[in-house]
Amino acid sequence: MYDERDGNSLKNKPSIDMNIVYKNAPKFFLLGSLVAVIIVMTLLNSRFLTLGNIINISRHMSINMIIAVGMTFCLISAGMDLSVGSVLALSAIIGALALKSGVNIFFSIIILFNSIIVIQNVEILHL
Repeated sequence: MYDERDGNSLKNKPSIDMNIVYKNAPKFFLLGSLVAVIIVMTLLNSRFLTLGNIINISRHMSINMIIAVGMTFCLISAGMDLSVGSVLALSAIIGALALKSGVNIFFSIIILFNSIIVIQNVEILHL
């Protein structure tokens, strides 16, 4: 423990390693901010933290989550392909135009997936 009779009074004083605190501060700040937003939104609207709203938010996040998982694997493997958003947008436009022109929904889905594959293959060849 701390004893003033020692020659070095700071020797036995308990200390916090500030490098660890500074290193992890952004993580705790983001987590604290998320908790604060959830608490404020729950206080403002009683329907915010309901099961139906959580399911609705999960459904709307699912597309972005699938893209984020694919991007994570791409970045981990050092294949710095950051054009996923543009490929998704272009493929969605191609699929929407196919549906608007009266193509069967089954064939428009096939066109959509083929356009994604073709665009990704062109990007691979471009690298």
